[in-house]
Amino acid sequence: MRKSCVLSVWVTCILFSASLATAGQIQDAIESGDVAAVQQLLSTDKLNANAADEKGTPPLTLAVQKGMTEIADILLGAGAEVDAKDARGLTPLFWAVIGGNRALAELLVNRGADVTIGHPVFGSAADFAFQNECQRGYSGSTDLLISHGAAFDPNGAGPRGLTHLRVAVMLGSEDMVRWLIEKKVDVNAVSPRDGTTALYWAACKGHIGIVNMLIEAGADVNIADSLGVTSIKGAIEKGHSEVVSRLIDAGARLDFRDRTTGQTLLHLAALYGHKGIVETLLAAGVDPGATDSSKKTPLDCACRYGHGQVADLLKQKSADQKSCSDRSPETDRADHKLAEKEAVAWCLSNRGWAVRTQNHMLVFDAEEFGVTRPTEPSLANGFVTPAELKGQNVAALYSCYHGNVGEPAYIHEIEDSLSNIVYVHNQDDPWRGPRNAVYLGPNQTSEVSGLKVHTITPITSMPLLNYLCEVDGFVLYYAYVPTDNLDKYRADLDSLAQKADRVDLAILSVADESEGGNADIEAVIERLKPRAIILIDSGGRTGLIAESAEQLRSSHPDISIYHATYPGDHVAYRQGKLSE
Repeated sequence: MRKSCVLSVWVTCILFSASLATAGQIQDAIESGDVAAVQQLLSTDKLNANAADEKGTPPLTLAVQKGMTEIADILLGAGAEVDAKDARGLTPLFWAVIGGNRALAELLVNRGADVTIGHPVFGSAADFAFQNECQRGYSGSTDLLISHGAAFDPNGAGPRGLTHLRVAVMLGSEDMVRWLIEKKVDVNAVSPRDGTTALYWAACKGHIGIVNMLIEAGADVNIADSLGVTSIKGAIEKGHSEVVSRLIDAGARLDFRDRTTGQTLLHLAALYGHKGIVETLLAAGVDPGATDSSKKTPLDCACRYGHGQVADLLKQKSADQKSCSDRSPETDRADHKLAEKEAVAWCLSNRGWAVRTQNHMLVFDAEEFGVTRPTEPSLANGFVTPAELKGQNVAALYSCYHGNVGEPAYIHEIEDSLSNIVYVHNQDDPWRGPRNAVYLGPNQTSEVSGLKVHTITPITSMPLLNYLCEVDGFVLYYAYVPTDNLDKYRADLDSLAQKADRVDLAILSVADESEGGNADIEAVIERLKPRAIILIDSGGRTGLIAESAEQLRSSHPDISIYHATYPGDHVAYRQGKLSE
């Protein structure tokens, strides 16, 4: 009996090895585009048509991935399963639409591919086709699938819960927005999550062509989201002057006031430093003397955030003729002298932070994609500039792993203007190459330009980094995202606690209850004992930040806690305390 079992296993192994060898042959032939070799292998054994490789990829899927229509046709003629799934659960039709290859998609559906097959994560092939067309331009792939029975509701949502219209708007696809409008999409539909409309996102993104299409299709320019925010506010914050003018022409209301701050549209344009928009709003009759809930005028905002040209413009329209020079503390200046163990931290535009110590400037997660620089960019309004960094030891550190982190024009090319700058990236994201770069993984320590950096990773499924930095007698812990494994995070924090007795300043991301609330912040407080904390949020949820700040101040009155409201907001650290 034992000999029989051994023989059976032996025979099975031989057959399995032979099948892998056969699969390898046809896969190699497809890889090289050798039509004759594919035909020869199929004539020898038609089972080759479905011989998946060791990764579970069927020959037909590989041919589709490579865009080889002729070989795909030959495989189908030899009996290849048209709906065979690969290791990811995707059929060849999915790969055809992912690649934007209409000819292959048409071949597959004409050969019986099931257009209704879905994927638990990626949705349907029609969802894929639509998103692909949003990215690459109209090809007719979505129409093809619909004509063969695929379900597609123009007012529906894809697998991530975003409506098709919002996806097209966010990706800036005029073709597919027009396509949806032709299919009678509701251009005034509001998101159940936040009450925003497609027009709001088009305005925020500065897609003037889409803004025009939506307005012409009947979009209401005055629909407000759950916080009372309208499309024109989003356009002003992002600096899209052409969009602002178009919305005003379409009847946008100009009497907006922020529910929390009482700021008008002119306050916002002034504090973000968009001179052209300030001129447009003044010409439209917005009051330059209006005050917010703190009795500040738009001129006060322009001065506070370093926009001299905007301030000069507002002075011409205002009774307040005070100079900006006496309104800001000395710590606003990037060249203000600091002692050992002191620091000033600036909130940068979009999501980053800059922290200056006695001899160094640390720039964390700075990027400016989709953000319009103001007329006079500076740290005072949240933008890194070479002039303000000149002569300093600069380190740009990135926690996130994604292609091309940081804005190349304003972050990665400032090395040409600075004598001493180093970039710290995740080792899994080496796109910069060796140019002034250090690549680190989790649980590593490196010393660069007088800065000692220790790393941990907060997320088990993604290569993200948190940094513990020791520089000029100052200890800083930076954590951009909440953890997804609290027990592991606590252990990692214990390892960091061995590196430094106590942290001076921790920059920590907040989380809502579904993400664990303040549990990981409490872990940092318990393990690293920070004297001061700055709260941030990768999702820009200002209400959540304010709520977390209030809770933490109540439970930890001995810790100095701060959070920014606008780019350019900054705070000084001295003797364990934060002060604006």
